[in-house]
Amino acid sequence: MKLKAFFTAVLFLTSPVLSANTGTLTSYISSNDIKIKKPNDIPILVTLFKNKKPISQHEKDLSSYISFRKLDEGEYSIRFEGEGIQTIEKHGVLVFSDKITELKTVLKKGNDTKSIIFSTRNGGYTDKIKIASKIKNLELELKQLKKIYNVLN
Repeated sequence: MKLKAFFTAVLFLTSPVLSANTGTLTSYISSNDIKIKKPNDIPILVTLFKNKKPISQHEKDLSSYISFRKLDEGEYSIRFEGEGIQTIEKHGVLVFSDKITELKTVLKKGNDTKSIIFSTRNGGYTDKIKIASKIKNLELELKQLKKIYNVLN
């Protein structure tokens, strides 16, 4: 009877019900930069952020795969950095319940930082407003340039 209770407890604790509302974030890390000699000897520090706070950190080889499991649904940022390697920051990476979000991260030699913004939780509304404003300004500039062109010709 105790054995049956033990196996029931194990099945319950490993049940998908307990991991509901969690997702997985994975990334393949690679480099196509021929300037990097022995890419497998370069350690890459991978940091996962939620609400701008680091929640997990792992060291990986330049040619490897990383997986963050049982993440709450939501928006995350992830940073890849290494000695003599360009730092890559990916912001607005969305993780969904019972889904796998897959990224591919290609690193190259350098000392700068490259930021990539994928999404915002509010659907990019503020970004849409900024883009609409820029389009309007560009359309006005185009009209002025057309007037100038017509006057010159």
